[in-house]
Amino acid sequence: MRKLYLLHLYIVLILSTSVYGFNKTEENKLIHDCNITLIVPPTVDFNFTNDGACSGTPVTFTPIIGGVGPFKYVWNFGDGTPNSTETSPSHSYTALGCGFQNFNVTLTVTDANGEVNMKTITVSVKQKPDLKFVDQNNAGSNKPFERCGDNNSNPKYTINVGNNSNSVGCITAYSVDWGDGTSEANVTFPKSHEYQKLGSFNMVITANGINSCSNSITYVVKNSNNPIGALIAPGNTTNLCVPVAPMDFAIGAWGLNPSDTNYQVSYGDGSYQSYTQAQLESSVYYNKLNPQASQNFPIPHKYTRANCDTNGSTVNLTITTSCGSTYLNAGPIIILDVPQISYYVPAVACVNYGVSFSNSTYAGYTNGCSTLNVYTWDFGDGTTSREVNPYHVYTKPGKYPVTLSATTPCGVGITPPPQYICVEPILQPDFTFGNACASSNLQMTNTTDTSLSCGAENYRWEVYHYNDGFCGKETYPGSGMGQWYFTDGTGYTSKNPVFNFVTPGTYYVRLSAWNTCGINARTIEKVIQVKKPPVVTLDPISDFCKSATILPVGKVEQTCSPANEISYLWTFPGGTPSTSTSLDPGPINYTISGDYEAIFAVTNSCGTTEARRKFSVNTVLLLL
Repeated sequence: MRKLYLLHLYIVLILSTSVYGFNKTEENKLIHDCNITLIVPPTVDFNFTNDGACSGTPVTFTPIIGGVGPFKYVWNFGDGTPNSTETSPSHSYTALGCGFQNFNVTLTVTDANGEVNMKTITVSVKQKPDLKFVDQNNAGSNKPFERCGDNNSNPKYTINVGNNSNSVGCITAYSVDWGDGTSEANVTFPKSHEYQKLGSFNMVITANGINSCSNSITYVVKNSNNPIGALIAPGNTTNLCVPVAPMDFAIGAWGLNPSDTNYQVSYGDGSYQSYTQAQLESSVYYNKLNPQASQNFPIPHKYTRANCDTNGSTVNLTITTSCGSTYLNAGPIIILDVPQISYYVPAVACVNYGVSFSNSTYAGYTNGCSTLNVYTWDFGDGTTSREVNPYHVYTKPGKYPVTLSATTPCGVGITPPPQYICVEPILQPDFTFGNACASSNLQMTNTTDTSLSCGAENYRWEVYHYNDGFCGKETYPGSGMGQWYFTDGTGYTSKNPVFNFVTPGTYYVRLSAWNTCGINARTIEKVIQVKKPPVVTLDPISDFCKSATILPVGKVEQTCSPANEISYLWTFPGGTPSTSTSLDPGPINYTISGDYEAIFAVTNSCGTTEARRKFSVNTVLLLL
């Protein structure tokens, strides 16, 4: 499928109809036959409000879009500010000076087909005055209008404001709000003003331009002190037991601080409190006639929980003015409690291997946030520990009750019920099996001792080598694995799997076993001789006239088992002797005419193989 812009397609069609004389019907047929989909990019336009308005006036943009929606919008306002993806954004421009400033606004639109189009329009913004004022008393200072220090003896502060604005030529009037409750209009510069009291004041200067646009600039006038104060703590703040009565902290030496002073208290337990100088001066603790003699301002606090888990608490007081901050602290604050005992005991451990115990007790601390001799662990095997999080080795298997007790100056914790740990030995795998015959199921009996195990034993069986033998040869020479499989629904991880060894020979089988305590598996390896019934033959026996004596010859072509497993049984019905258990039975006599059969049977642990021969004996002489 080809995608063509409509304009490009028409150019092609116009050229085609001009050169080759296509008519409209042929043109339509061309489009149809070429399977062309016309993809038309969106049409993009927009309008906006407040063109030519003063700097800072919000301009709202509204898109005018045609095409296949939904659409995605990207607005570039042309002033270096971040783009907007809103549909109809509002934007305020900053333009400083005495005239106009133009900004090229570009709207980029992407339609549902991924096609993109854009439109750029110029927005005109009327500039507002560009303002800058200086402290003529401290020319060149990077801290204008600032008087910080010990100003209590003379709180009055006179500033002298000079005008360094770039737009002086187009400003018609100035007004000033001095921030101390006074203001002036039609101000000319330089201009002086006297502040009567200590504090921090927002001086706002407003200028009106000849183009009817105005601008304001704010300077902070600092007529203040570096703050002073004291943090008063009660006599004893350590080793207190919950519940604790409110502790009488207080702010001292605060009466001479300026009006812009703020106090923030952090009690070290996550709680905070803030105060202003006005709040302190409105209290009964303020001495208006002699501020320096003001009483300590109480900031009591009640601690409700033990805090040694954070090494105690510290009370911090931050006193701040426009000229700086003072930092004070008191502590440590150590709150104790009756311990609430909590601990974790692993469910399983291995004999002679260390196991860790985890203590999560609340308030398990003594004086000074020490843990010395607070805890007593009883491991249930006759041993104890005073450590917080002990490490212990059990030397015998069994199930042991573990308890934890705790005592602090605030009382004895309630000991919870014991938690039990099962200590198990590392499994020593073993197994037995019966007689192994080719193509017959062989049951493995897992005799691993799990009587002292904690459960969840795991096993893995594998054949790791094979040798030819007992009438068997490897199916895939060089593989060293013979031919075998699991049967009866068992497998590698069964406790008592059933093997079927297809090819006779010597197999080397390994059993791995491990239990919950997590120590690496132990293994045992055993040799399994897989056999099959022997291969035998019996030489032919001739027929006889009169009496007969035969000397049968039986041969064991392949024993398919160790030689000591082989046994023989000859059977001679009607003969003397009638049986033999030797490979060579010797002479066998027959005195009566008849048809006879000699049977040679060879037996090993996997079965019996027989060979038979028939013959006749005729003891009657016929005269013709």
